[in-house]
Amino acid sequence: MQTQSGIAPIDGHCTAVCESEDGISNPAPQYWPESQVLCVGWNVEGRRLATGSNDETMRVWAELELQGHHDPVARLLWHPLHADKLASTGLLSETSVRFWDTRSGKNTATSTDSRGQPNDYDDVLSVLDLRKMKVLAKHQSRQKVHEVAMAATNTHVYAAAESGVVEVLSFPELKCEAAMQGHVSRVTCLAQTADRSTLASGSMDAVACVWDMEERICTRTLYDIHHAIRALGFSHDGKLLGVASEEPALEVYRTDTGASLGKVMLRACPADVAWNPTRPLLAMPGGSDRDSTGMEHGLVDLRWVPGGHSGVL
Repeated sequence: MQTQSGIAPIDGHCTAVCESEDGISNPAPQYWPESQVLCVGWNVEGRRLATGSNDETMRVWAELELQGHHDPVARLLWHPLHADKLASTGLLSETSVRFWDTRSGKNTATSTDSRGQPNDYDDVLSVLDLRKMKVLAKHQSRQKVHEVAMAATNTHVYAAAESGVVEVLSFPELKCEAAMQGHVSRVTCLAQTADRSTLASGSMDAVACVWDMEERICTRTLYDIHHAIRALGFSHDGKLLGVASEEPALEVYRTDTGASLGKVMLRACPADVAWNPTRPLLAMPGGSDRDSTGMEHGLVDLRWVPGGHSGVL
């Protein structure tokens, strides 16, 4: 596995996160009977890592397995305030959002109406009231929407659109008010800093844009990525941006200068990037490997970014 300066592997590839006095220790590879990992996410405390995989299960490392989906688990999202709650949605025909409490390991609620899916295959964006499990508003987009993000003020939603713009929608009405122009091809992914003051957009045009969301202007453009972008993620302090593309690699950039801090070659092209919310630690789907019995397992790749606390290597 090739590594350039700036991104350090933890034991090459890993599939476990272990607790220690500082919250995280270098984990040894641990195999679970799972197939390819599709999505990853840290809880708000940064002490637990969840994964969703192709075998229709989720796992919270290395505590428990969450079952209930009938499709590969495409996306997961931890509660922004509650360390034990998260939501997930399937990849293909499953039109539901599931809500989980890791203290009980149970699916606590499910939205099974396709109208309640956050972003369904009919490109209908919906706002779901979690207390009543009711749809508050819907927006039928005239183009495909690939990802959404919420404004810091909770008054707008940003939508990654097929036409190469980031649409600005009012919330909760979901009326299109503006479009942020930064790409010449479809916007595939969005990422936000922890305070949601800065947004990054990635595109099929192999360009990443960094936006000041108070002014809604592009403050930095990254052109030297060379491949269509699949996923983006900001470090906990907003000083670094991890970029995953159609190349089996991950590259980390400084957001203030746009300088690359290094690239690491991976086993597969990751479709998700998750920074730990308190440490300079990255998690990504890591392809697959076989154990001593020949059984294939999905992997999670964990990477330290040395000097990531200050953003200077």
